[in-house]
Amino acid sequence: MKYTKIEILQEYARLEGSELGEVYGLLCSIANYESYLSNTFFKAVEKEINDTLLYLQSNTKIVTKKRMEEVVYKDLEWLGE
Repeated sequence: MKYTKIEILQEYARLEGSELGEVYGLLCSIANYESYLSNTFFKAVEKEINDTLLYLQSNTKIVTKKRMEEVVYKDLEWLGE
């Protein structure tokens, strides 16, 4: 499996931000242990990653947004100064 597919899915996992994102991350983690997995199991993981990426790429779009953030804080101001 191409490592870039794992990286792409990890990016989706990070951006997704819910339990589903956690599942995507776990799928990537499992794929990184290819040498410990049976060929049949690894092929199933590989298929799941490919299917998941196809689904995400068809149904989502990663957008870059610029956000202005204000820093809000409290300070103590002495009366009479």
